[in-house]
Amino acid sequence: LNAIDRAAIEAFHRRYYTAANAVVAIVGDLDRPAAERLAENLVGGLAKGEAAPP
Repeated sequence: LNAIDRAAIEAFHRRYYTAANAVVAIVGDLDRPAAERLAENLVGGLAKGEAAPP
C-alpha cells in the first residue's frame, strides 16, 4: 500500500467508476419505463467511460 498515492487512487476512480462499468439491479413493483427512469437517475451523472476489460 505504500506505493499507492492519492493521484493513483483518483486516476483509478476516474477510469473505472463510469456508466460503462455500472450495473444497476432494480427489484420491485414498477414497470420498465419507471425502472429506466430510476436507473438514469442513479447513473446518469456518471461519465460515460469505457468498459473495463474482462
